[in-house]
Amino acid sequence: MQSRATASQAEKKTRQLEKVIDDGEQKMTELLDELKEAHDEERRTNAELTKLRLQLDETNSATDFAKKDCKKLAGMYTPSRRSTSTKFCRRGRIVYFIELDMHT
Repeated sequence: MQSRATASQAEKKTRQLEKVIDDGEQKMTELLDELKEAHDEERRTNAELTKLRLQLDETNSATDFAKKDCKKLAGMYTPSRRSTSTKFCRRGRIVYFIELDMHT
């Protein structure tokens, strides 16, 4: 009789332990899925960041080229050929437009 009770208690503890193990495996699977999704999101974010950095580099190169081009153009005009200049503010910068007197 006592051996049956002991066997019954052992089976009950075994079922409880199996339930705890199953719950742990389920939580582990959920966490692994979340981790995989986080890694995928990181890859997508890094790809987007790389794309944006390349665009920034291209924009900076184009800006540098435009600045050099403007300096070259500004050097082509001598002060004696300037008749008037118009000044206005664009995005916080003062920009001068030179109107040339082409009739001299």
